[in-house]
Amino acid sequence: MHGGTYGIAPGERLSSVLARSGGFGPEAYAYGAGVDEARSARVGVENPHGTVERVKAQEVTLKALPDADADQKNAKLTAIGQTEATLAQLQASAPIGRVA
Repeated sequence: MHGGTYGIAPGERLSSVLARSGGFGPEAYAYGAGVDEARSARVGVENPHGTVERVKAQEVTLKALPDADADQKNAKLTAIGQTEATLAQLQASAPIGRVA
């Protein structure tokens, strides 16, 4: 309800910070909420390819999945396509330190 920057005390839960802000408004999209964390930004800058490498490894795993019938093949191709789209986005954007 009251957007802004809120500090988080050591050991404090994110739910209590949300309560201090008045909670979500009636038009809020909770899944779009995120936390900007300096440590995450630093890790992203220090190792920008870590996430990319993990997604590439996931793609290799997906390609090894069976595709004996049409449903399996379609699901596999969809998952591979989504992984490739994610890789393209990761490679095109700089890390910002946002924890969703």
